Amino acid sequence: PLDNQTQANDFTGFRVHPSDSLGYFLAGNSHFRQAFFYIWPRSFFPWLGVWDERRGRTAAPWRERTVVRAYEFGTSAFPQTRRSMLQEPKLFDTPTFLILPARGSLWVRYCLGAFTNPGSGPADVEISGDAVSLVRNGHVIEQLPLDQNEIAASPRAESV
Repeated sequence: PLDNQTQANDFTGFRVHPSDSLGYFLAGNSHFRQAFFYIWPRSFFPWLGVWDERRGRTAAPWRERTVVRAYEFGTSAFPQTRRSMLQEPKLFDTPTFLILPARGSLWVRYCLGAFTNPGSGPADVEISGDAVSLVRNGHVIEQLPLDQNEIAASPRAESV
């Protein structure tokens, strides 16, 4: 944990494990007694980006006052230009962009949920069968129903 005076800003990219069909993340706040999770199809979004801003930017609108962490699941590992992505189409053998043909379309369904009694301390999400569980030290803290068939996508667009 950082003290209240520390300044920092950063972006970190994470690859969803290649053997997993679903990606997910969990973000909690013990003060508000909530832990939110997203679950999405890895076939479209093989990357998770984490944005951290802690009083590090002087320009508007931040003005060294903003403290926030944001999570973004996506098609690329890092925020970069299209030209950069085309020059390096894969990272760790995982595509770094998605091409949607002209007049093409796609659809994706993902899941957002909340655990309302997460307790405190590090925890993880386990997805199995028809449930998503909040797990701490190998013990299920809370469990919610999940229809994995509802987390789906249209056929994957071609990548170069």
